[in-house]
Amino acid sequence: MDYMADGRKWTVDPRLTSRLSVTETTTLKAGGGLYSQPPVYYQLMDEIGNPDLTPFRTLQTSLGVEENILQPLSIGVEGFYKHWYRRVTGTEGGVSPHFENAGTGRAYGLETLLKLQLSPKSQLFLAYTLARSERNDGNGEFRLFDADQTHNLQFTGSYDLGKGWIVGARFRYVTGNPTTPVTGSVYDATTDTYRALYGATNSDRNPAFHQLDLRVEKLWQLGPVGLTTYLEVMNVYNKKNIEGTMYSYDFSQSQGAQGMPIFPNLGFIVEY
Repeated sequence: MDYMADGRKWTVDPRLTSRLSVTETTTLKAGGGLYSQPPVYYQLMDEIGNPDLTPFRTLQTSLGVEENILQPLSIGVEGFYKHWYRRVTGTEGGVSPHFENAGTGRAYGLETLLKLQLSPKSQLFLAYTLARSERNDGNGEFRLFDADQTHNLQFTGSYDLGKGWIVGARFRYVTGNPTTPVTGSVYDATTDTYRALYGATNSDRNPAFHQLDLRVEKLWQLGPVGLTTYLEVMNVYNKKNIEGTMYSYDFSQSQGAQGMPIFPNLGFIVEY
């Protein structure tokens, strides 16, 4: 139970998770529950928002199985479904009350986690998610969520070299986020600028993202204090991932906006 002061509203969100050991190597798991989130503060302001907004809710459910196939190898598979309701959306044309709880949403998919413990000093993880996330802004039509990612693959591994030295690596491959394409432009003589004309919301995508990161760290134990120094190199092969689009002044030309290039990072962590 939560009280959200900005909107002066109470929410009750029951949740339940359960695990059942079917055999010595097989475990079933399931979960379900409600979650609430308050509107953003400005959406509740009298002048530009709607003080009568209520928190929007999510029903989350999942069902999965874990299997220890062999002693060093385990695999988990889990399906999930989420349903949003009372999402805050803007009114058509921005007319009063400016915002309303008219939106819905849904997300569903399958997650797989593979863990391989080759030795007490080394471990490998392979995680893959196949998912789809959509939103309805109150007009009866679903669109892709701005951060929808169909495929999300991550591979990580680490090895303890001894004497406080650990090396690790991570590879990621992710479907590009949806984008709304610009189909043309019109000239506005009043402001002497060009206004973009857009296609269907989130009907296009950025190219897929992939990146390799490497890390080496060393731990010194200085009495009760642990000092870890690390060096990590992100985007080792300098992949020019496209994370957006830049347009010319009249939207007649465009080019991709690139994300982070190869980036070395040196740091330390002190623990007591």
